[in-house]
Amino acid sequence: MKQSSFFSQWLILGIALLYLGGSVAFNLNRERQRVDSSERERLLTQARVVRENTAHNLTAIKQVLMQLRLQKKMAGQELNEHLATLTDAMPGVRTVAILDAKGVIRAANRPELVGGNFSQRDYFSGPRQGHDADTVYVSRPFRSSLGVFALGVSMAIIGPHGEFSGVVTATLDPQYFFNLMDSVRYTPDMRTGLVHWDGDIFMMAPAQTAIAGKNLNQPSAFFTQHKGSDRDANVYVGKVYSTGDERMVALSTIRSPELKLDKPLVVTASRDVAEIFSAWRSDLVKQGGMAALIALLSILVLYAFQRRQRESGRQLEHAGETLRAKQVEIQESEEKYRAIVETTDTGYVILDGNGRVVDANAEYIRLSGYASLEQILGHNPVEWTAQHDQERNREAIRKCLETGAIRNFEIEYSDPAGQATAVEINATVLRRKGERQIVALCRDVSERKRAQEEIRHLAYHDALTNLPNRRMMLERLSLAIVQAKRYQRSLAIMFIDLDHFKEINDTLGHDVGDELLSAVAKRLSACVRGGDTVSRQGGDEFVVVLTEIAQVDDATLVAEKIVKVMREPVPVREHVLQITISIGIAIYPLESTDDPIELMKKADIAMYKAKKGGRDGYCVYQ
Repeated sequence: MKQSSFFSQWLILGIALLYLGGSVAFNLNRERQRVDSSERERLLTQARVVRENTAHNLTAIKQVLMQLRLQKKMAGQELNEHLATLTDAMPGVRTVAILDAKGVIRAANRPELVGGNFSQRDYFSGPRQGHDADTVYVSRPFRSSLGVFALGVSMAIIGPHGEFSGVVTATLDPQYFFNLMDSVRYTPDMRTGLVHWDGDIFMMAPAQTAIAGKNLNQPSAFFTQHKGSDRDANVYVGKVYSTGDERMVALSTIRSPELKLDKPLVVTASRDVAEIFSAWRSDLVKQGGMAALIALLSILVLYAFQRRQRESGRQLEHAGETLRAKQVEIQESEEKYRAIVETTDTGYVILDGNGRVVDANAEYIRLSGYASLEQILGHNPVEWTAQHDQERNREAIRKCLETGAIRNFEIEYSDPAGQATAVEINATVLRRKGERQIVALCRDVSERKRAQEEIRHLAYHDALTNLPNRRMMLERLSLAIVQAKRYQRSLAIMFIDLDHFKEINDTLGHDVGDELLSAVAKRLSACVRGGDTVSRQGGDEFVVVLTEIAQVDDATLVAEKIVKVMREPVPVREHVLQITISIGIAIYPLESTDDPIELMKKADIAMYKAKKGGRDGYCVYQ
């Protein structure tokens, strides 16, 4: 046999091994990118959940602080008790206090703090120096006089002549935020944290006592890079400054024009890099070892084959048989590559030039809703596409054949039972076996879609009662005011508060109180029309928006109905509770304002008049 024939054989083997190695490397790299991308997205999602919940709490706290600045009537023990009631209604707050211009506490939900001078605290010096009535000042984490590592939010009290008159402040409850951050951890190695904009660590779950209060505002820290990026969310991978270990870290900044924080807070969510890629490294060892073994065996076989050829030209026929054996080995290598494709969690499908299936792996068969490859061979994927997406899918296949590729195309597949699955498709046109074919990778994104929907729902609904929260209520109230103004109609807003609800919580427990609030929410919803809005503001406070009323009596009739319904006994577990409510009503446009917040304040004032009038009734703002 000529030397050139030996060289050709080695060249063929080299190409085959390069193909095998490249295929393994490509799939391993693609899997690593998928793991990396999936984990980044998941960490950002968990950080976003903490950010939305924390922002919601801060918004509620800001509203309370703004109301306290307007408080003029109460003082002394009565004011302290009022602050205690407000604190009980806000699960994320530990302490609420009012300080005078010298930093002396004049009222607090904890009486032992009254009279103390706290002018040296950030939560007092910040508002005093900033002198802005609309800004919420966030202090650096500190150890309070009660021995708790805490963080304060405060607002300045500005006098009638623009002078600084004091501060209203709320200290965040560390246990509440620890529970919030701990609830989003989905693996033991995951950590979540809350960091002040100046870099001080306020909270870490699980608890990390060694780094409590540590400052992350260092040149090499991911926190510093995030601050300098001008982006609300980032993901970094590398050695973290606080602990020195390798982690993937998602950072998400809490800030909004509505809150107007002087210094935002940053949510962190991280995982150990080694844990993230542990399964992938195991696959790397297995597939790399298999590829190396195949390469070694192939080289040894070809070497022995050529040696025999050199020994005797009479073995030429045998050389042909060895070549055929080599072709069998190559076929086996392709089958092993096929096995790799079958083990991936990404769907793999090949379509011919007419859009019909010619090959697919097990994951794609699952996505199609069928049980075997034979059931989908020769069929067009449009057949198992949800009806509302069928035309889009036809157009996508046609566009792919025209342009050569489609990227990040999302549709819904529907199995024979009607169960829908959200699928993301990336496809490329290749020439295989003499014809143009579409090679597509299909990924199940149903879980991601559900997570996005859940986040959207949490942003607009109260977690306990599933009623619209303050954010949704304000949006609906603003829209109702615009429509009422355009069509010269009236509307009413009711501010509702349960009478003596704190006594129920204190005597029967918060679990009974929560079930009572859920029952009240259902009764309120049953008392209004479908187009009206019933929302929970927090604690035992509810707001009802009545659209399209003809006269004030329409609102008072609804209020009388609600008061009467609420007097009926409420069975909660083994208890039968007798409750009453107080309602404040404000009418648009009688109150000469189209500001939703102002209307709510007037309804709130009317509600307090109803309470002073003996409770168990309503009052229209005059």
